Amino acid sequence: SFTTQPPDTTAPAAPQVNPVPPLTNASSIPVSGTAEAGSTVIVTGGSGTASGTATAGGLFSVTVRLDRHGRILDERFGS
Repeated sequence: SFTTQPPDTTAPAAPQVNPVPPLTNASSIPVSGTAEAGSTVIVTGGSGTASGTATAGGLFSVTVRLDRHGRILDERFGS
């Protein structure tokens, strides 16, 4: 005999993002925080899109390339 388990249809909670500087002269910055373990975190803005996967402990860090003014234009985090 065997049993089946229905798929998890509950969306994960939004990631918690550590503060990022509003302006910098760096060409990129790390964006880090916590999210559901194994979830994909996508950061859009700056000069492109960066993504990463949260660790088993729920930590993530992605490097975001900045626009020519040294800022992230749009922050959207999803998992």
